[in-house]
This record gives sequence, structure tokens and C-alpha cells, in this order.
Amino acid sequence: MNGQAHSKFSIVGDYLGSLFRVGLKAAPGVTKLALGTLVVGAVAVTLLSYGYRPGVLFTSILAIVVVGVIAVVASWILKSGHLGRIGNFFAWAIVILFVIATALFVTSIFFGVPSRGSILVARVFNDVDFMSTSGQTNLAITTPTTFGAFPTEYREWQAPTGGDIFDRTSALTYLGTLTIENATVLNASDRPRQLYAHTLVLRGATLQTDGGDLAIEVVNLVADGGTIRSFDNSSALPTNSHGRSGGTVTLTVLGHVSGRLRVDLRGQAGAPGRDGTIGGPGGPGQPGDNAAMSLLGCARGGGNGGAGSPGQPGQPGSNGANGGAGGKLVVKAADVAAVRAAILFTAAGGPGGEGGRGGPGGPGGPGGLGGGGTGLCSGGQRGADGPQGPRGQDGRPGTAGEDGDLSILPYRQTH
Repeated sequence: MNGQAHSKFSIVGDYLGSLFRVGLKAAPGVTKLALGTLVVGAVAVTLLSYGYRPGVLFTSILAIVVVGVIAVVASWILKSGHLGRIGNFFAWAIVILFVIATALFVTSIFFGVPSRGSILVARVFNDVDFMSTSGQTNLAITTPTTFGAFPTEYREWQAPTGGDIFDRTSALTYLGTLTIENATVLNASDRPRQLYAHTLVLRGATLQTDGGDLAIEVVNLVADGGTIRSFDNSSALPTNSHGRSGGTVTLTVLGHVSGRLRVDLRGQAGAPGRDGTIGGPGGPGQPGDNAAMSLLGCARGGGNGGAGSPGQPGQPGSNGANGGAGGKLVVKAADVAAVRAAILFTAAGGPGGEGGRGGPGGPGGPGGLGGGGTGLCSGGQRGADGPQGPRGQDGRPGTAGEDGDLSILPYRQTH
């Protein structure tokens, strides 16, 4: 059964092939040129589209085939009709225009020649994937560094004035792919930072803002275990000050995002209050009266010393500092749904610092000295020391910071 079906398909294929060869042999030279251009253009797109998204390949071939078929049919009709030289002229004009258009179409997408060609093609198909990536320079970061250490072009990119998404994509193309792999990039300050690239790859990498604002603009974002965070868990608490805010991160993605990106813009914890100092000592007890003699002998012995007074209360602990507010993530994306699915966001407010412990009470005052003896009169005893003072009041804990928020907005086509 299968053999019979295969035989039938083989017969049909041979028949169609024979018809095509006969038709091609009978077709005018101008039609053959159009067909040849169609085939060459389709093959060129197939070979050059390696590394591009599948949509670029399928859409490009479909466009060439559709326009090519129109050119073939039109040239055949004009050449084979009764219009004479006029028909022949227009037939050749249509095919030559098709040849030129196909060549420019291929060179614009894959080689960026002419430079505005890929922008025009991308606008026609409303897809930045059709922008040429030819001439890119790539950069790989594999060791810990800071944002300030990046080359200037990745930090101070000049955006085109008044351009749309395709103009910005074209300008970003020359920055190429920035890959950060198994490394942490620190802000090392709270100053605002910018980062630009055509494609940003975060492979096991962490971008740490240290509470400063960060603006990232890319065409494509690849997050393979990538993280953006405000503070490290081991970040030192500010001394006697409120925790810093998680800052604002603005992420602009003009094209596609893939993988999962963790964004943790927690506020910094407030510093704990300082412990109170020890209270002052209590005052000494009163000394006892001295012994006194009379003509008949000892009139009175020496009096006992008075008890020392209690120590002073310990100084109160200072209040804990307030925690910093969680940060804000603002995402502007051409594909809002894809970005929403790719980002895991958290921005808890920083906890308030614990209040300082009240200081210990001061030592009690020493007991007063017993009164002095004389002659047959004995002296008094030393008074008892005073008790330790009460512990100072504990400081109040600081207030926790408010949680941050996430905004995902469709990228506006123009600025």
C-alpha cells in the first residue's frame, strides 16, 4: 500500500516537474530572470538568517515569493501580450525593479546596507527583528566590577533625538551584545547609573544598585539566572541613620525578553539604636556622730554611718532608625505580556532598627563612715552601701519602610 502511494506521488512529482521545465523553456527571458531572482533571494535569506528568529526567515521568504510571483506573472502577461515594445519595456522594468528590490531587501536586513534600509524594512513589518545586527562589537564581563568601570559607550549612549522605536534600535545595534556571566556589578555609591546594549545577557549575574537609581535600555534581554537587586543581605547597616530606599530601576526592552529575571529592590534596614550608658553613682551615706566622753566616763558611743543613696537610673537607649522604602521597578516594553511573565519582582520595605537597650543603673552610693570612738567609747559602724539604680528605658524600634511597586507599561512608539 505504501509502495503504491509512493509510486503515485513519484509519478505526480515527475509530471509537475516536466510541466515546469517545459513552461520555463517556453517562458521569455525576462520571466526567467524574475524566477531566478525569486529562487536566489529565497536561498540567500535561508542561508543568511541563521541566528535570527524564525519569524524573520518565514516572513522574508514569503515576501520575496509573493512579490516575485507578481513580477513573474506581470512580466509574462506583458511580454506575451499584444503591446509590442511597450509591453516588453514594462515587463523588463518590472523585473529589474524586482531584482533591485530583492537585493536591497536582503542587504538591508543582513548587512545593514543601506543604513536606513533595515529601518524601513522593520517599519514595514513592524518588527525590530528585521534590523541588521551587522558590525556589532560585543563585550563580556566575567569578574566582579562596578558600573563606573564599563566602557563609556555602554554608560553614556546618545539616544537619537525624536526617533521612534526603530531609530533607537538601530542606534543600539552598534553596541552589540553585553554578556555578564557569574559576576556581580556594584554601583559602589548611591548615584544614578545608566546601562545600554543591543542585547544584554545576564548569565548567573547580579546587578546591584546599592540604593541608587538605574536605567537600562536594550533591544533584547536574556536572563539566565540573572538578578537585579538593591542591597546585598550582608550590606552594612548605616550607623545611627535611617535605611536607604531601594531606588528606582527603569528597564526598557524594545524587542524580546527570555528567561527569568529576579528583581529584588528591598529597602535597607534601619540601624539599631544605641544602648544607653550606665547611670551615675548614688551619693554617700551620712557619717555617724563621733563618741563623746563625760566626767563619769563614756557619754555615748560613736553613731553608725547612714546608708548610701541608690544609684542613678541608666540612660535610655536611643530609638531604632526607620527602614528604607522598597524600590520601584518601571518597565517599558514592546511585548508587555512576555516581560510580565519573565520578571519575578519583590520590594519589601526595610525593617526598622531595634531600639537600643537601656543602660544599667549606676552603683549605689557608699555607706557613711561610723562615728569615731574615743577613750572608753567605741566607734560606730559604717553604713550600708546604696542599691544599684534601675536600668534605663529601652529605645523604641524604628518604623518599617513601605513596600515598593512594579509598573509595566507598553513602550511608546515615539518620544
